[in-house]
Amino acid sequence: FRQPLILVGLAGSELTRAGLEMGLPVANEGFPDRGYREDGNLKPRREPGAVLESVEAVCKQALALVQQGVKVGGKWIRVDTLCIHGDHPQAVTFAQAVRQTLESERVRVSPLPMVIHRNFPA
Repeated sequence: FRQPLILVGLAGSELTRAGLEMGLPVANEGFPDRGYREDGNLKPRREPGAVLESVEAVCKQALALVQQGVKVGGKWIRVDTLCIHGDHPQAVTFAQAVRQTLESERVRVSPLPMVIHRNFPA
């Protein structure tokens, strides 16, 4: 196994920017089950709307994330991978529904290295 590791971080974050500057393969992560602030950061869990509770809302957000990305500082950032938090009681249901939604919209679900192949060193 000789593939490089992939740095996964919140889309548009300092972590992903730093990784790209260092020449690392980076994947921008989106969160279908969490609410976002206008600046592209996640809402703190104590704020209303920070955790999405319905399957419909999670699927709608997942589709928007893969089709549009995340708006950070007025600029759209692509999302390469989705994370559904396993600590939610409906995590498995969310994951199954998101996969079904993406496939029904003809979004190809692929292994991460295939999605970000352009970031890998030659």
